[in-house]
Amino acid sequence: KRSVVYDRDPLEVQVWVSGVRAAAFTCHYELFNHGQLAVTGSTLLVPFDFGLNRPRRLTAEEKEFLARWSDEPAG
Repeated sequence: KRSVVYDRDPLEVQVWVSGVRAAAFTCHYELFNHGQLAVTGSTLLVPFDFGLNRPRRLTAEEKEFLARWSDEPAG
């Protein structure tokens, strides 16, 4: 998008989630420099059980938390 050069003004970062499923969700990022969109990105995240060494399902509590940061309608 555009270069970001270090200066005294803070950057604005917006983060939200989408695609919350049984065992994965996507986290999106937008970084603004002086009010202009500079960087975008997204990451597919999967919860992992290190004791079992495998992915796990999201708990109801985790899904409820993520719903607060979702860009999708509830339901």
